[in-house]
Amino acid sequence: MANAFLFAWCRPTYFQTFINYFDFVNLSFIPWASLECVTTLTFYDKLVLIVLVPPVALFVVAAVPVIILWVQNRLDMDDSPHRRNQRQLTRRKIIRLVVFALFLMYPAISSRVISFFICQNVNGTNFLVADFSARCGDDTWLKWLPLAISAVIAYPVILFPSFFVLSDPF
Repeated sequence: MANAFLFAWCRPTYFQTFINYFDFVNLSFIPWASLECVTTLTFYDKLVLIVLVPPVALFVVAAVPVIILWVQNRLDMDDSPHRRNQRQLTRRKIIRLVVFALFLMYPAISSRVISFFICQNVNGTNFLVADFSARCGDDTWLKWLPLAISAVIAYPVILFPSFFVLSDPF
């Protein structure tokens, strides 16, 4: 079963050249080099961080203003349409900000998740192209396979189409 997910991806040179033009817009939001000065991170540790940290951080960042708006809404006995519309507009701005932040993080997250499945055969052994110290199809790789499949379903399959739904003008 594990070999069904193994494949190599050869990028055409014109595609690599095109991607290199946008290298200055590196949106890698977790500075791996800084973290590796403190601790040793495996490919799988980075996978967990890049899959779980953004949604949790965005939830916390978005939850605080939403809770404040909810409390204000509950405590506001005036019930004026202007204030109600103002809070609704603020809520919509928060949603747009979260969607925009997810949109910026989407390429880095998706490429890390998909890199879990890109393997290279070296002398009969499959290694992850992203980290040649990790083997594809071994026990560790199989242990992280459910997370990787869930992340592929969550990010590239579900999140990308949801941008169009959530970015619909309010």
